[in-house]
Amino acid sequence: MILLSDDMLPTIKALVYEFSGEISKSEQLSVIIDYRIIFEAVERASKSITYHENTNNPNHFKEAGHLCHWLVKLKPISIVETESRFDEVIKYINGALLKFKNGKDLEKEYQRNNERADMKKKRSKVSVLINELVSTKLCLRFINKSETEKLKSEIIGKPKDVEKLKKKLNTVESRFRNCDEYTLNISNSFREHTYSARGTAMLFELGFASDYL
Repeated sequence: MILLSDDMLPTIKALVYEFSGEISKSEQLSVIIDYRIIFEAVERASKSITYHENTNNPNHFKEAGHLCHWLVKLKPISIVETESRFDEVIKYINGALLKFKNGKDLEKEYQRNNERADMKKKRSKVSVLINELVSTKLCLRFINKSETEKLKSEIIGKPKDVEKLKKKLNTVESRFRNCDEYTLNISNSFREHTYSARGTAMLFELGFASDYL
């Protein structure tokens, strides 16, 4: 196994940090990553993948599928609510003062406080799906790397088919550069359906084989 080996754990942690950072920045979120849960997800994936045949050398789709399943299930990323009790008290006081004062500045501040509170309550779909999105992106990165490395080795070993294999390699790399829609669809699917680890592996493999990915 490659992805589920001990040597890959630092890389998995780094990718979770990278992808969750991208989402938290774009969505203006504060997040906490529990790296103990990531370790547990890798451990569980290493065990659940043994249910497959040929467990000594599972392909990259199976490894990615099992890891993605457990990351989604265990949810190592948490969104931190940044509005404190103090903010709520200030908001209440501002509202009470409006009953006695008609200052425009105070009224504007009160409205801004309310707008900020409303924005925090109306979480975007991306923030709700943060564990699913990060897990899917991480595993697709691994599948992409495995597929491209496999094709590059074939190019070296089959000089007669170089042009054909190079074209296939370009297609694979292009598909993975433009897989945002697939990532979002799979992430939504995790919220709506209960997949087994094996089922998640099949999602990735069928998505790639059918050119949907």
